[in-house]
Amino acid sequence: MPGKTIYVVRLNFNHSEKDAEFNDWYNRKHLPDFRNLPGVVEGARYEILRGRKKNPKYLAIYELEGEDAVEGVLNSPEALEVGEDMTREWGPDAISDLTIGVYRRIGP
Repeated sequence: MPGKTIYVVRLNFNHSEKDAEFNDWYNRKHLPDFRNLPGVVEGARYEILRGRKKNPKYLAIYELEGEDAVEGVLNSPEALEVGEDMTREWGPDAISDLTIGVYRRIGP
């Protein structure tokens, strides 16, 4: 059932002078590309308001069709291409504190 499995990405962008450009690219290009992967239902981005010293600044949450979609979403050639697109666009040192998690909904 949609919405019971989420893919969570947290990261910092290391070029603060290009933050607006990065966010525009992420919202206009990267987020839609990831949302269009087979098995992805929806996706949204957030910027941290509190707790910045211990947490990455940016968060993206993607709802997946279910646990069966996880491997295809994360390991498909299309997904790998979307991930590599960020490196090509911003360089290998642009992202830090990257954490990724896949979560199963266990409560209402």
